[in-house]
Amino acid sequence: MSLGVEINRVGRWNQADGGVDILAVKKCTSMGDFKIALQCKHSKNKIQPRIIRELNGVLDTQEALKGIVITSSYFTKNTLKETQNNFYRIDLKDRDFLLKSLDEFFK
Repeated sequence: MSLGVEINRVGRWNQADGGVDILAVKKCTSMGDFKIALQCKHSKNKIQPRIIRELNGVLDTQEALKGIVITSSYFTKNTLKETQNNFYRIDLKDRDFLLKSLDEFFK
């Protein structure tokens, strides 16, 4: 547990994970648990809308309030459009975000 957040890896490397790789849970006694489902995608190709639909479909199953897709690539225009339909539930973090975050971390 770090900063009051419990991190749980779902599934194993290169195996089916049901659309979620990591569950992050912030314990909050007054409002219950706040759970975020993360889907990580390493690809040379742009990420397609199917990934957003899959994650959106498992948020309720996992009892997660928020979903995040993070990739070493970028998202297609259709993927960005798909996220607009679920803007309050799913965030997208692309290669630029990842590199900037790593650069700030290692300064």
